[in-house]
Amino acid sequence: MKKTFFALVACFIAMQLISCDNDDITKDAVSPTFSKLTLSPSVASTSDSVTAHVSYQYNGKNIYKNTYQLTITNNSNISNNVSYTWDEVDPTKQEPEYKFAAPDSAGNYTVSFRATFIRYSTHGPNGELYGSANSVSSTLTVR
Repeated sequence: MKKTFFALVACFIAMQLISCDNDDITKDAVSPTFSKLTLSPSVASTSDSVTAHVSYQYNGKNIYKNTYQLTITNNSNISNNVSYTWDEVDPTKQEPEYKFAAPDSAGNYTVSFRATFIRYSTHGPNGELYGSANSVSSTLTVR
């Protein structure tokens, strides 16, 4: 009986040691690759609702959470820039999308999107950049 008990305990410990090696999903994690940013509409009136949709070239693997940033830059007036940041848990299920109001001033704007923090697991420090992804941009014309 004691031998069986110790054998079971030894098996349990061995299984725990083996499974600990597989817990680090960062070994298999891959950052996403974005192919394009589509604005709908790409020509808008001031304060119109605009949807920014980001298409994946590759949606990544084993990613827990992303922090995204969308920046709207006025090509003629640097002081009129706006930036939005949001988190998405389990981001590989669907492509990122964000709705915002078109700027109040007419002109051409560059809208850029990037993933500022990519977290491969819930175990790491909050806010640490575990991976990076390319940024994509598009032009918004406001009339």
